[in-house]
Amino acid sequence: MVNIALIDSVPEEKLTVIPDRFRNNIFWQAGHLLTTQASLLYRRTGQPLPVPEPYFGYFGKGSSPDNFDTATPGYSEVRKQLEAILETTRKDLPKMLGVPYEKPITVTSGRILASFDDALEFSALHEALHTGMITAMLKFL
Repeated sequence: MVNIALIDSVPEEKLTVIPDRFRNNIFWQAGHLLTTQASLLYRRTGQPLPVPEPYFGYFGKGSSPDNFDTATPGYSEVRKQLEAILETTRKDLPKMLGVPYEKPITVTSGRILASFDDALEFSALHEALHTGMITAMLKFL
């Protein structure tokens, strides 16, 4: 799951810098990983969301740091939420395995997700993609 140590290695003043050739920043990447996991593992299976609903407007698919305002949570709050969702997912894993989606979805890559199990597997790929983006951003900061 989310590589918090990698994000923690970035000086705080660089978390919100959008490097040249990128559309977002490392802070947005962290929030996006959080909201994607919450959506795929919880919302789509009909479970209560483990993160506040407004986070999806700031970090969900199609959002950008341009959506940030004075109500946007800071990195320390997003980091707490990242740790919490990791623990929540570990705790919920036994009861969630095999839980179907209310309605299957097709993700951007074309893959169809129809259950918690599908989402858990896809989450690893999604995280790897965004970890790669963070690593690339670090080269431009």
